[in-house]
Amino acid sequence: MEVLETVEKREFVDFIIEGIKDKLGKEIISINMTALQNASCSYFIICHGDSTTQVSAIANWVEKVIEDKLNEKVRRKQGLEN
Repeated sequence: MEVLETVEKREFVDFIIEGIKDKLGKEIISINMTALQNASCSYFIICHGDSTTQVSAIANWVEKVIEDKLNEKVRRKQGLEN
């Protein structure tokens, strides 16, 4: 079962990107994965921060939003060091 429809997915990705910007994330890239048949996600978002504290704040915020808004668990996260 799909949690979000395509338009809602793009809006949610935009919401996540705005939140990352609010946390001063840098060089934010969103990759649309929907054309890949066996992709484990619809979108892949990459960014970085200036400190370990900032990167942790971004990652924790994204994880909380996904759990709260979508009732989904984050399966994997990497790159928490700057």
